[in-house]
Amino acid sequence: MNGLALLGWLATLATTTTTDAFSWLQMNRALRFSTAARRHVLSRFPSPLVSRVLTRPSVQKQDTTTPRAMSSSSSPPGIPQAAVSVVVRYQNPHTNTTTTTTSAAAAAQYLLIQRGKEPSKGMWSLAGGRIEWGETAWEGAQRELREETTGWPDTTRSDSTTTTTPSCLQWHPYPFTSSDGIGSGYHYVISQFFAQVLVGVDPQEQEQQPPALQPADDAAAVGWFTLDHIRSHSHNITTGVVRVIERAETLY
Repeated sequence: MNGLALLGWLATLATTTTTDAFSWLQMNRALRFSTAARRHVLSRFPSPLVSRVLTRPSVQKQDTTTPRAMSSSSSPPGIPQAAVSVVVRYQNPHTNTTTTTTSAAAAAQYLLIQRGKEPSKGMWSLAGGRIEWGETAWEGAQRELREETTGWPDTTRSDSTTTTTPSCLQWHPYPFTSSDGIGSGYHYVISQFFAQVLVGVDPQEQEQQPPALQPADDAAAVGWFTLDHIRSHSHNITTGVVRVIERAETLY
């Protein structure tokens, strides 16, 4: 019950005594009131008797209007948390211009990070995390990628022939699928985003490699892997990642 509804119930008691308000709260002590509701009532009935009832832990309800961090030791908040992750795809640019498509470097590679914290510490997963208050899901996906990986090349770079080679990320601004992360003490609904590494074709370098990145924030390691490699090492990959990458490859 919110504060305004509770005030409506107590309005009939305002013309009698505070003791009556106290008695009503005692009879309805099974109700749980949020912080805002308790403040409303105490401002209308500034009495030690009323305050005594409303400040008991048994009548205090966990607020769900403000996001809070979740851990394996915390009690379930009652609703899932919104989160994002990013499928980052790198393709050797020579795949489309030469016949070297059978080489290992020609296969598409995907960015994974090794988790440095619980949940799933030590497992490999997509870069991602919780959406922060006030940001869009796409903004959250971009922020999480920046926080967990460093060493991305500049938007443009000059090679030995003084030509400019683009090397930025091309984002799809909307989720292409969603997944769930459910475990002991946590439940995330994860919006999956897609970004592609754009690179130019260097005729002198047939076996081009994806950007050499370093882990940051709560990532312990970072690497680029083919889908076949990810499938064959699925025991070290967090649940759902293989299916999400397969979905991205199908749509690509």
